[in-house]
Amino acid sequence: MSDLEENKEASSLITLQLDIGEREFQSLDEMQEWMNQERSFFAWMKTGSKNDGNAAHAWNVTNQWLNFVQQYIQQSRQHQNNEAQLQNIEKNFKNQVNQHLQKGHLITSKNPDAIFCKNLAGEENEVVACYAIANLLDIPSNQNSPKALKGAFYAFQYRQGATSTIESQAEALEALNSEWNGRFNQQHLGLRAQNEVLIEEIGDLREQFSNLKQEIAVQKEEQVTAFKTQIEESEKTLSDIAHTYDEKLALQASVQYWSDKRDLHNRVMWWVGGSTLLLAALTGGGFVLAAHKLLQVTVSEVELWRLGVMLAISTFGIWVTRQGKRMKILAMPGLAI
Repeated sequence: MSDLEENKEASSLITLQLDIGEREFQSLDEMQEWMNQERSFFAWMKTGSKNDGNAAHAWNVTNQWLNFVQQYIQQSRQHQNNEAQLQNIEKNFKNQVNQHLQKGHLITSKNPDAIFCKNLAGEENEVVACYAIANLLDIPSNQNSPKALKGAFYAFQYRQGATSTIESQAEALEALNSEWNGRFNQQHLGLRAQNEVLIEEIGDLREQFSNLKQEIAVQKEEQVTAFKTQIEESEKTLSDIAHTYDEKLALQASVQYWSDKRDLHNRVMWWVGGSTLLLAALTGGGFVLAAHKLLQVTVSEVELWRLGVMLAISTFGIWVTRQGKRMKILAMPGLAI
C-alpha cells in the first residue's frame, strides 16, 4: 500500500458530532491521544467526586462517554481486519455519542462551560466546580450542602454573563483556535507530503510510460520485420511448391501421354495383325480355290482371262499382306509419333 493510500484511509476514519461541532479523527492513535487529553482536563471533576459523593453525578456522566471512546478504540483495534464488524462498531459508537449529545450531557474540554468550571475548581475547590457543572448540564444533584448552593450560585452568575463568562468563552475560543491551527498545520504537512509523493509517482509513471512507448516501438518494428520475413518465406515456399507441382504435373502428363499412346498402339497392332492374318488366309484360300478350278485343264486349254484373274488375285493378296505388315510395324510403340 502506498503512502497516499494510507493517508487517504487515515483521513476518513470517523467524524463525530460533539458539543462544539464536528470533530474529524484521522487515526485511532489520534483519537486515543484526544481522549487522554480529555481525561486529563476533567481530572478535577474526578477529584471532586471522590471528595463528595453527591457531586459525583457530573463526573459519572462525563466519564461514561469517555469510556465509550475508549471502548470504540479497543474494539476497532481488535477487529481491524473485519470491515463488516468495524462498521457495526462505528455505528453503535456514534449512536451512543449522539444520545449523550441530545441529552445535553456531552461536554468537552473546548466547551466554555467546561473551562469555566475548571477555572472555578482552581479558584474555589473541585466539589463546588462539580456542583456548578452539574447545574449547567442540568444533571440532578443534592443541593442541601453549602458547597452545592455555592456551585449553583456560580452557575447562575455564569449564565447571567458575569465577567468569568466572557473570560471562559475567550479562553475556549483561544483553545479551539490553537487546536484548529495545530490540526490545520498537521493536515497541511500531510497534504504537502502527499503532493510530494504524487509528484514522485507521476515522474515514475512518466518514465515508465516513456520506457513502455520505446518497448512498444521496438516490438512493433520487430513484429513488422518478422511479418515481412514470414511473408517472403511463405511466398518463396509457395513458389517452390508451385514449381515442383508444375514439374511433377508435366512429367506425370508426359508419362500418362506415352502410356496411353503405348496402349493405343498395342490395340492397333493386335487389330492390324489379326486383320492381316485374316486377309492372308482369305487371300490364300481364294488363290487355292481359284487355282484348283483353273488348273483342272491343261495349260494350253487355260483361257487367258483365267490366268489374268489368278495373277490379279495373287498380286492383291501379296499387296494386302504387305500393307498389313506395314501397318503393324507403324502401330508398334516407339516407331510412330
